[in-house]
Amino acid sequence: LIYMLMHADGKNGSHKSGGSEIWVFDPVKQKRVERFKLETWGISIEVTQGKTPLLAVVNADYDLDVYDAGSGKHIRTIGGRAMESPYLLHAAR
Repeated sequence: LIYMLMHADGKNGSHKSGGSEIWVFDPVKQKRVERFKLETWGISIEVTQGKTPLLAVVNADYDLDVYDAGSGKHIRTIGGRAMESPYLLHAAR
């Protein structure tokens, strides 16, 4: 699956602005299979691997929001400007 950060009213170059929704695409079926809203505007995302993958989203406050990658349910926010660099996430196995 491919997870993409999306926002309304996109235009050339606006991909750098983050987004308010996650769209999930199945590359084999070549269609969107899921769509969910974020609690807070997202800047960058990463999905973990495993039986129950998590979606990590650096939000506009530079906190880390954690979602269930399958359902889109918000699990928790790790606050206090948790991110050293909001644009670089790396999910380890």
